[in-house]
Amino acid sequence: MILGIDTSCYTTSVSLVSAEGALISQQRQILPVQKGNRGLSQSEALFYHIKQLPSLYGALLHEVAEKGVMPSQIKLVCVSDRPRPQEDSYMPVFLGGRSFAQVIASTLNVPLYLTTHQEGHILAGVWSSEVKRTEPFLAVHLSGGTTEILFVRWTEEGLAIEKVGGSLDIAAGQMVDRVGVALGMGFPAGKELDAFTYGAQESVGLVQNFSYAKGYFSLSGPESDLQRKIAQGVSPIIVGKTVWTTISRALAKSLADLGEIYGVSQTLLVGGVAGSRNLRDLLPPLLSEQKLFFCDSHYSGDNSVGVALAGKYFSLDKMSNS
Repeated sequence: MILGIDTSCYTTSVSLVSAEGALISQQRQILPVQKGNRGLSQSEALFYHIKQLPSLYGALLHEVAEKGVMPSQIKLVCVSDRPRPQEDSYMPVFLGGRSFAQVIASTLNVPLYLTTHQEGHILAGVWSSEVKRTEPFLAVHLSGGTTEILFVRWTEEGLAIEKVGGSLDIAAGQMVDRVGVALGMGFPAGKELDAFTYGAQESVGLVQNFSYAKGYFSLSGPESDLQRKIAQGVSPIIVGKTVWTTISRALAKSLADLGEIYGVSQTLLVGGVAGSRNLRDLLPPLLSEQKLFFCDSHYSGDNSVGVALAGKYFSLDKMSNS
């Protein structure tokens, strides 16, 4: 088995995946945020990860023990130790997961494989969808702090990722959370805002214009305008629905241009915001030339399944082949 660990800004997660790539078990817990607040500091998030990891790992082992699975069957420990596969990528929250993973790997006397949070998201999406690994694809990473469009190629050494588009200012998830909290919702607000607005009609009179240039767009202007609309007493459901239509149109414009530039016809959407039912309904009609794949909604949010899979594809499989 392969143990995966992920400690993001929002969720503590541990999982076990078989050597064949089947999910055996997963435990995850969202970090607590006081109602009315729009997030946690890195030190607060790190504190909660350190507090939650032992109990989640214990619950994971207890669950699989009932299936006859023992810790001695873990042959590789994988952990996300930074946000993105870049040398300067760093966030303190990932130190909690890395430290915990080092202790487990040392105790079990097995290798430790380091990957990134973003690669985990992409691999969870590939694993739970029908994206062809043999062909390059665009990946849209939509989360509370990230809105990036990536050109991805699968290699023997790992994922080759190039950032080619996305938001130039606030992330789509920040727009969702800021508007949602302003409407009285808890943080993170994505699921509540999605459920609240799903099935509502678009408001043509409230369409938001976003600045755009070569795959990149800006969401801070539309978000500020929606905050003014809330103060003016515009219907909350109309304001909320406009969040999803604005994000959909910004993505559609970028993906249409980038698909043509890079010659790709498949696009994968991952990350917590990609789990939105509104987005999954609104985006496909705007991109008839692209084949869209969405990560399974259960795995689109922060989780450690893709982290474990990174170890399978780019470490365990290589060791088996050699």
